[in-house]
Amino acid sequence: MVQPQEHPPANLPSASKIPSGQDAHSPNAAPEASHRTVGVPPNPVSLGVISGMAVPAMRGLRSSAGRRCHDFSTKMTVLGVPPASGNPSGQDARAPLLTSFPPDWFAPDAPPVEVDFGCHRGTFLTGMAALHPDVRFLGIERQAARVERCLQKIARLGLSNAHAVQGESTDSLRSLLPDSSVSRLHISFPDPWPKRRHADRRLVKPDFLREVRRILRPDGCLRLMTDNEAYFFEMLEATAVGWEEIPWDDGRPVVRTTFEQTFLSLGLQPFRRAIRPVSES
Repeated sequence: MVQPQEHPPANLPSASKIPSGQDAHSPNAAPEASHRTVGVPPNPVSLGVISGMAVPAMRGLRSSAGRRCHDFSTKMTVLGVPPASGNPSGQDARAPLLTSFPPDWFAPDAPPVEVDFGCHRGTFLTGMAALHPDVRFLGIERQAARVERCLQKIARLGLSNAHAVQGESTDSLRSLLPDSSVSRLHISFPDPWPKRRHADRRLVKPDFLREVRRILRPDGCLRLMTDNEAYFFEMLEATAVGWEEIPWDDGRPVVRTTFEQTFLSLGLQPFRRAIRPVSES
C-alpha cells in the first residue's frame, strides 16, 4: 500500500525525474510516436483526502480480505480460472490459487514475462497485457482481496497472458520466481514508509536487489517509479554499484498506473529510473 507523503516532492534537477511539460507521461504533452501513453482518468469517487491532498481511498480492503478469501476458490472456478497442478512456487499450499500460476509460464520456450510488483487492482497489469499479447504479465500483490479482484478482471477481459498471485517483499521473489525468468520488473509507487523508525521496511534494499538480479534475464531491466524524493535518493544510492541506467522510453506503448494518474492529475511529478544489472567487480 502506498502512503502518500505529507509534502509534495521538491523539484529535482536530475535526468531521472520526469521533466514537467516535456515528457510523454506529462498530462499536457503530446505522446511521441514511439512511446504512446495509454491511461484512464482517475475516478473521483475513489479519491480521499489526506493532509489536504487527494489520494486513492483504500480503507476497508484489509478488513474485507479475510471475509472474502474463504470463497475465493469457488469464485475463480466459476470464472474459469483453474488451479495450477502442484505448487510450482514452493510456497505454502494453504491458498494454492493465490500463490500459483500456470506451470508453463516459465518454460524455456515461453514468451517473455514481465512482473508488476505491487499490482494493486490491476490497472497497469491488465492494460499492458491487452496492449502486448505476445508478452506475459504477472502481478504480485500483498492483499488477497486485490489479487481476487485482479483475477476477476483478467477473466472478464479474457486475457490469457495475464495472471496475479499473492506475495510481498523479498520472500515472494525468492519463492515464486525462477532464475533468469523475468524480462522486466516494474515497481511503481512502493510504500515509502516516511517515518524514520519505519525506513527499514522499505522494499528497495540490498537483499531485495540481489533477488532482482537473480530473477532477471540477461537482457532484463528494473523499472522504478516513486513520488517520494527521499526514497528516490535512497534507490539511487542502493543501485549506484552493479547497475547502470538505461532510457526510460523503451519505444512501446505503456499504461499509466492508477497512482501515476492520480499524482499527475495533482500536478505532482513522479521520479523514475530504468536500470539493468552489470558486473559488480
